[in-house]
Formats: sequence, structure tokens, C-alpha cells
Amino acid sequence: DVNADERFYSCMSSIDHYVGLNVQSTIGLDQMSTYVFSYFYDMANDAGLLSNENDPSLITIIPIRVLKQTARNVCRGTTTSSNEHPFLCFNLTYIYSLLTKGYGLSEDIEIHICKKIQQFQVAWSLGLALKLL
Repeated sequence: DVNADERFYSCMSSIDHYVGLNVQSTIGLDQMSTYVFSYFYDMANDAGLLSNENDPSLITIIPIRVLKQTARNVCRGTTTSSNEHPFLCFNLTYIYSLLTKGYGLSEDIEIHICKKIQQFQVAWSLGLALKLL
């Protein structure tokens, strides 16, 4: 459906513009393992992307392109998540744009999605600090 794809690409265009103005890519980030926590985990869970939703201490690994595919499906309204989570289209599109346009990561890069490290829940800011130490 053309109109359904238009919703995704219209949303993506607005988000890309915002991300382009407000986020600077990190040189060399594509050479590191990328772990995402907190909001990223919650949105992946809402979208049904986690292979381990019953055990948040486990890690799910997906290529970034899966986020785009999932966002498009959610924006089309073709998933059960579309009705249960009305802002999921925006949230997944934002995450995809942030990772690709903002941080400069390729769609082929695999992200590691988790909620806990050694049984402790990790917020995104602590995750960034751990990586930079």
C-alpha cells in the first residue's frame, strides 16, 4: 500500500531532519560492538523483536536493517504491535534514524539489545559511560 509506505517515509524524513541537526556521528563507532539498553530494549520488546523476552538478562542480536523493516510494518499497521502501541511507528523510526543517520552506522551492523548486565538493569547513560571507560 503506497499510503502506508508514505506514512513511514514521511515520518522518517522529519526524524532524519531533526537527527541531522542535533546529533553528531562518532568516528569509529562502526568498529565497535554496539549495545543498546533502556528505551531501545523497551521498543524492541514492544515490536516483538526480542528472542528472549522472558529473560531480560539475555542479549538479542539483530542487524539494524531489521529495525527499518519492522518500523515499516508497524507504520503500515500490519502488526499486532501497531494497535497495542500507537507511537511504536515513530519510536522505531527514530531509533533507526538515530543509529544510521545520527551515529553513522550501516544497516548491516548488528546491535546487541539487552536490559541487564550481570543481573543489574542498565540505563542508556550508564551503558555509554561503560563503553567510554
